[in-house]
Amino acid sequence: MFKHTIYKRELTINLSKPHKDNSKICSATSTIEAKNKCTDGDVAMFLPNTYGNEQVPLLYVTLFCDFDYPITHAGGGVSCIFTTKRKDDWKKFGVK
Repeated sequence: MFKHTIYKRELTINLSKPHKDNSKICSATSTIEAKNKCTDGDVAMFLPNTYGNEQVPLLYVTLFCDFDYPITHAGGGVSCIFTTKRKDDWKKFGVK
């Protein structure tokens, strides 16, 4: 456990998070494809066919990324550990 105070707020980072098996990469160009191809624990690489709408990668992160692990976001895509933790919310956002 690492604790650090920044601007009078304590930041706690759990450095002992169990290691995920990151041996499988799942690449998807849409949320529907991600839902059908990726499984919990996969390294998910989301490369949408459309470019310039920053809401698309944000939607992907919100629905499919495990916030307990690092998330990498670049202008053209996202890489993270895939999760189905929020599966109950997928339909609300058009993932059927």
